[in-house]
Parts: sequence; C-alpha cells; structure tokens
Amino acid sequence: MVPRILGRQSGVLQGKEALARFFAEGGRRRPNELVRWHRNETYLWDGRHLSWEYLRAAPDGDQVDIAEVMELSGRYIIAHRIYWGWFGTEMLIAHAVAHAQRA
Repeated sequence: MVPRILGRQSGVLQGKEALARFFAEGGRRRPNELVRWHRNETYLWDGRHLSWEYLRAAPDGDQVDIAEVMELSGRYIIAHRIYWGWFGTEMLIAHAVAHAQRA
C-alpha cells in the first residue's frame, strides 16, 4: 500500500516522519466505510514479535480483514507487516480497477 498511497516505488518506510505521512494520507484516502480498525483483546507476543487480527466480523458489521505482525526491539518497531484476507484483497482489487478506469 505504501507505493500506492505515497506514489513511490519502494514499500519500505523508515522513521517517524515517513510513518506519520503514510498514516495521515492513508486515513485521508480511506476507500470506504469497511476500513475500520476493530480488534478483540487477543494477540500473540513472544518477546520480540507481536501480532493480532482485525476479523471481518466486527460488532458493528463487516470490516476489512487483515492481520498485523510487528518485530520489536525494546520500544522500537523494527519491521511491520500487514497481511490482507480474501475480503480485503477483493476490495483492494476492485478499488484499483475503478481507479484505473477513471485514469
């Protein structure tokens, strides 16, 4: 999503400023109401890796289904990855096709 949202080749971001720019622009361009961030209290932590899911079924209806995985060192995020479920992936594809057709 980084190349798409920020208009750049690399999907790797480094530093607080780059992350802040990505989250601000991503939030501003949120494709639809299914992009919410409800998750339950369940997470996995092994002292270095932290992960959790945003399940499709949320208390107020469907949402995009993703899983986040972070690698941490002390209080710093070393790596952060998001894996999209089938519902979210289909939504991304439809959004990209619609955008390409308008261009």
